[in-house]
Amino acid sequence: IDIQHHEGGSHRTKRQRALGMLHRVGIPDPESRIGGYPHEFSGGMRQRICIAMALLVKPALLIADEPTTALDATLEVQIIHLLKELQKEIGCSILFVSHHLGAVAELCDRVAVMYAGEVVEYGTVRDIFRRPGHPYTRALLECDPGRIRQRTRQLPTIPGEVPSLLGTQAGCIFRRRCPQAFTRCVDDSPVPCAIGATHTARCHRLDDTLVAPV
Repeated sequence: IDIQHHEGGSHRTKRQRALGMLHRVGIPDPESRIGGYPHEFSGGMRQRICIAMALLVKPALLIADEPTTALDATLEVQIIHLLKELQKEIGCSILFVSHHLGAVAELCDRVAVMYAGEVVEYGTVRDIFRRPGHPYTRALLECDPGRIRQRTRQLPTIPGEVPSLLGTQAGCIFRRRCPQAFTRCVDDSPVPCAIGATHTARCHRLDDTLVAPV
């Protein structure tokens, strides 16, 4: 109710809006639950209530930062489907921030792959998952357990560590962990290279002027 401070109407009107939105996001018996405390709700219900609060302000852009974190697989699917339904119904754009590749593939239209604070690749979901152009994107996809076809006790990882973000960074920020790095990557920061009409990646390997590997 309080989050509607910019909206007109009486307290009763705002309460009715809140009840309607709680019902819309799947909270059972919202009349009795609207006075509940957070600890009286499950993790999935708390996520739904947060989504309801965000939508009550009628946003043009909804930023969903890891909205499925700490939820089990069933609740995760429910939240993803809920966001898709509400996006179509309300007409807002959703900026979905996640490490969950399956959720990204299910929910998003366009994807920006980030490494150490930089966008290293951008394209449609189909571009990113079927024709990844940046070594980091390919490494991420190779680490997805859903893509492993044979039983194994050891999941694939990306060797090395994320670089420090202190000070200025010269060259490609992924070069220390990239198996395809060469001399140009050390000093020359890559610029976005077009792979397709709406698909770009920041990698020197996509440029024609290559030099010997380091």
